[in-house]
Amino acid sequence: MIDWASILPGTSPVMVSLNSTALSISIPSNGSGFSFVTLITAVVSFLAFILGVYNSYVRHKDKLPSIKAGCIEGFMDSGRDGEFVIFVEGYNNGQLPVTIVRYMFYLPKYHLGIHFNGMYKTKVLPGSNYRRWVPSDIFAEYLNRSDWFLFLKKQGIINDSKLPKTIKLEAWLVDEGERTYKSKPIEFDIENTLKNTNVSINEGMINSLISMTYYDPGETKRKIQIYKQEFIELINKIKGEH
Repeated sequence: MIDWASILPGTSPVMVSLNSTALSISIPSNGSGFSFVTLITAVVSFLAFILGVYNSYVRHKDKLPSIKAGCIEGFMDSGRDGEFVIFVEGYNNGQLPVTIVRYMFYLPKYHLGIHFNGMYKTKVLPGSNYRRWVPSDIFAEYLNRSDWFLFLKKQGIINDSKLPKTIKLEAWLVDEGERTYKSKPIEFDIENTLKNTNVSINEGMINSLISMTYYDPGETKRKIQIYKQEFIELINKIKGEH
């Protein structure tokens, strides 16, 4: 405790609580040096308030599920004598178990999500990791063959003339409460992956992996474009019937 009475005559003690720790200061009782000490009191009180809010936030956050998602391309040994795959990873950095029910890739430029087959519940304990993987060549072949690109172009959502050589991917993990955990994007090289594969990929291999895709416009303008296109197609169909 600082004895302000010995420094500034005519002061009286004031107690300020700082996150369960008592901090004793004094303010002048006769107005002498009042502005200086009041400023100190105000600063300490403000810091105590900020610290209290922060501690409340931390306690609240600790009670929520938390997964740090990651998306990494790498090499792994498998029944195909080793292959490049895209890992979908998650680390439970919270204090509660989290049950993951599905994972997917998301293409942020196109607002397109790609789900995978073989979804099943996986409980990830605090401090534990979650990992799934998708063969890079099969995924690249899917992007190359699927009509998703033509669909977006037909709807006027994109104006790209052809499939890009590289594309940004995000890994998304979804828990049983429908909370989504998103990774930072990586750059996936479609062209080089297709060039370097020695495996003959058929539709069965792709269909066994890819479950579905969905388009999430995210903007009212894009939704209107889709509805407008569907309306025009309906009008043309009616005219053709007459």
